[in-house]
Amino acid sequence: MAYKTNISPGNAPLKWSNVNDALDDINNNFTILGASIAQYTEKNIANIDQSNPVKITTVSNHELSDGQRITVKSSGVSQLDGNTYYVDVTSDDEVLLYTDENLTTAVDGSAHDAYASGGGQVQGFSPFASVDFETFRSSIIPSDTNTYKLGNFTNMWKEVHIDSSSDAPDDQNNGLWLGLAKVKGVGTIVDLPLGSTVNGELIINPDQTFFKSVQIDNGDRIVADDFVDTLNLISGTAIAMTADSGAESITITNTGVTQLTGSTGVGVSAATGNITLTNTGVTSVANGSTLPTGRPVGTGVAVDSSTGSITLTNTGVMEVQNGFGITVSTDPATGIATVTNSAPAVNTFGTFAVQGQSDVSPDNTADTLEFVAGYGIVITTDGGNDKITFTLNQNIDINGSVFADDSTLLVDGVLGRITADVYADVYGNVTGDVTGNVVGNTTGYHTGDVTGSVFADDSTKLVDSVDSTFNLNGTVGTSIIGNQNNQYDLGSSSNQFKSLFLSQHIEMGGNIVAIGNISGATLSGNLTGYQTGDMTGSVFGDDSVKLVDGAESKIVGPVESDNIRGSFIGTVFADDSSVIINEEGTVLGTIAPGATAPASELEAAPVGEIRVDDNYVYVRKSTGWGKIAIGGWV
Repeated sequence: MAYKTNISPGNAPLKWSNVNDALDDINNNFTILGASIAQYTEKNIANIDQSNPVKITTVSNHELSDGQRITVKSSGVSQLDGNTYYVDVTSDDEVLLYTDENLTTAVDGSAHDAYASGGGQVQGFSPFASVDFETFRSSIIPSDTNTYKLGNFTNMWKEVHIDSSSDAPDDQNNGLWLGLAKVKGVGTIVDLPLGSTVNGELIINPDQTFFKSVQIDNGDRIVADDFVDTLNLISGTAIAMTADSGAESITITNTGVTQLTGSTGVGVSAATGNITLTNTGVTSVANGSTLPTGRPVGTGVAVDSSTGSITLTNTGVMEVQNGFGITVSTDPATGIATVTNSAPAVNTFGTFAVQGQSDVSPDNTADTLEFVAGYGIVITTDGGNDKITFTLNQNIDINGSVFADDSTLLVDGVLGRITADVYADVYGNVTGDVTGNVVGNTTGYHTGDVTGSVFADDSTKLVDSVDSTFNLNGTVGTSIIGNQNNQYDLGSSSNQFKSLFLSQHIEMGGNIVAIGNISGATLSGNLTGYQTGDMTGSVFGDDSVKLVDGAESKIVGPVESDNIRGSFIGTVFADDSSVIINEEGTVLGTIAPGATAPASELEAAPVGEIRVDDNYVYVRKSTGWGKIAIGGWV
């Protein structure tokens, strides 16, 4: 690629011809660069056959290869011009056209326009023409084995996505290949090659098995959480354990009772590990006294014990005494006590019961039932009218949680907070954490942290609490003004905004520095300062009249200046639209070279009259004289 690097429009004051030459050189550089990167050199067409597939013959060697993408230009065949095809190379100067890269669908030219001999070009696309790293459409295979790297320790790829391996045709080799070892992705499972190791050790050796869990008596189990867990056997009472790493054994020894020997009244029998204890002494206590008729055994106790001693103690009623309204009489012969009620019998409550509480029962006839006022309860008695009045104290604090009728927790007395929705206006300060949605206007200062995202009324997220960012894609309904002058940046050189859309003007106190090109922008207002760089596009006046035509690369508006130096190309008109100097350079206006310079701007003279002296060229307009400075030989 032969670039022209010494592009210079000259020094100020600039000559338009030099600027034009410099722009031509720049455009030529871009043409060379585009042709070199995106497309190969155009090849002239010698003939196009109306065949199926279409055959194109080039004047010289087309230098194309099978499957390469080409464009047909200016051939005169309307069905082909401007279209992109793929070629099947049949010779150095002949190719057949197809619509797909695999050359399976031919371009049928039987109904195309006939080719007129001579004219048109074919241009092949280079491999760089369709490179799109967002939607890459070809395999990446290095030209040399074991030479190039995909990333390194300093600059690494963020993500690598590889298709899952399967038994379907063309998919058997999908996966990650490290040398000859293949790592398969099967759904969400990673399948490593057989014999894979970690730090030289097999991940799982099929010849070495182990138990993941230990079960006791077909019941409770101990399950390992990971591979480094250790099963700990703990010795119990009268049990000792000894581990032998060399023999890989654990010996459990009974260190407690090993023998049971009988004693007085007890016999022992141990045949095959089962121990039987037999009572050989007292086996029963019998009543040896004559009982009154109808009395059960045990009313009077007599004991005969041949071996051992038995002591019986009466822990029940020892004596019955008279009480208020009660008369007690006993019969020593029969042991019968008679209790007689000498007071009139009346109905009364013997027990006071409260649901969910212990019953209150009198211990004796002298017990008094006492009513104790609880928190918020007032008890008053009226002895004359035999009344007890319970009253609720309205001015009390409530301790504990508060529940709704459906058992929903409204106030949490343990944590000390209102957990239910609050439907009320709040007047005053709120101190404490607020968890939940707040519906309504909030007026006043907020002191404390706000946790959670912030949404607009239309559910647009304005503040993202997860990423800790402002979502400027949402609606920003207020102006953004820094609280200190000349302190904050909007973006930075490393993290830049992609686009900035404004409906009004930009006010800046400094220079505008553009790292890249500014395109598609309309600037309204005064621009004060220096512009360093190229300006592309047309220039318009305040009345929308085009002054500079960017497409035609020419100044099309009127030029009013007392000092214009350089070459003029084009026609010169007077104010009445009459031609003063035509395109061939002929002066058609009235020239008065011997005349003196006009005495004033309004000196009378025919419109279009030209006067020349050593310093200026004077032209009479309809509104007065104008002059152009002469700077010497141009």
